[in-house]
Amino acid sequence: MQIIDTQPTPNPNALKFIVNGTFPPGSHAFMSAKEAEKDPLAKEIFALGDVTSVFYMNNFLTVSKTPTGDWNKLRDGIFAAVAKI
Repeated sequence: MQIIDTQPTPNPNALKFIVNGTFPPGSHAFMSAKEAEKDPLAKEIFALGDVTSVFYMNNFLTVSKTPTGDWNKLRDGIFAAVAKI
């Protein structure tokens, strides 16, 4: 699976990533690395650091970061994590 578009959200600390496929059925929301331990995608994204939440469903993924997190550093890791699906 690949990310085909990135969209801003009303929250400057969150980005929406549109993918060229569909995630497993249902919504998947994680507010901490501990909650994400059993979800390979969310776990890998939290491991990047500065991530505060991961949410995905259908054909999109929304990642929130800390106010000091740097999207330029996080984006590559998010793209790589999604590519493994």
